[in-house]
Amino acid sequence: MRLIFKKGKQRELLERFKETNNLNWKQTAQLLRVHYRTLKEAWRFERYSLPSRLFEKILLLKPELREFETEIESKRDDYWGNVKGGKRTIQVLLEKYGKQEFARRRKNGGNTQNGSKNLVKGMTAERLQKILKTLKKNSKRRLKTSAGYLVRNDLEFEVAEFLIQHSIAHKYEPIIKLSNSWVAPDFVLHNAIIECTASTYPQKLERLKEKIDKYHQFYPDLEIIVVHVKRNEPFLSMPGVKKATADNLGELLRES
Repeated sequence: MRLIFKKGKQRELLERFKETNNLNWKQTAQLLRVHYRTLKEAWRFERYSLPSRLFEKILLLKPELREFETEIESKRDDYWGNVKGGKRTIQVLLEKYGKQEFARRRKNGGNTQNGSKNLVKGMTAERLQKILKTLKKNSKRRLKTSAGYLVRNDLEFEVAEFLIQHSIAHKYEPIIKLSNSWVAPDFVLHNAIIECTASTYPQKLERLKEKIDKYHQFYPDLEIIVVHVKRNEPFLSMPGVKKATADNLGELLRES
């Protein structure tokens, strides 16, 4: 659950919490067990709404800040922005293509020709790299990590910052070859592959499962970890896969 505060009140809450504890931002992040850059740059400057679980933790540590409960304008489900954006996208596509053409494109994964979504198969690595370089310029990567690279969403940002802050060597979306095709896992560590998903859509989860099946086939020695949000855990039924949220990823990695 995400909390929508009146403008400026989320920042005031976090700064009051830091100051009354006589801590700097890094120490505050450690106390709340959140990522430093997420706290200081994303939540503090109100780029993203505050998770309800974090607000509850703040009140537990500083009950005198309970006055900020009256500054909450609304509460929304996690990733509510994705749902809102998705509905708007569908409306625009229906207006542009009409119901029949939209249904055909949706069936084909958004492509204009059957099978074009499998274009990557059989493509040379050099050609693929050129295409990916072009796509990255116009991709939906929008969150800059403390290491300087961009990721696509809050969940990937939290995972990236955890790996960075704990000095865990990793690569973000490297291109790896699986037989006659190439894929780009979200994160690759020396002993594990991490995929992030907040989706509950069967088609997306099925594609993820197919991807993971290939990892097992070609990289049997690597742990496969799926980092998810709590609301989509019931939809994740994948044998041979370890599941984690961003909050307990550290415990899982220590076990690996």
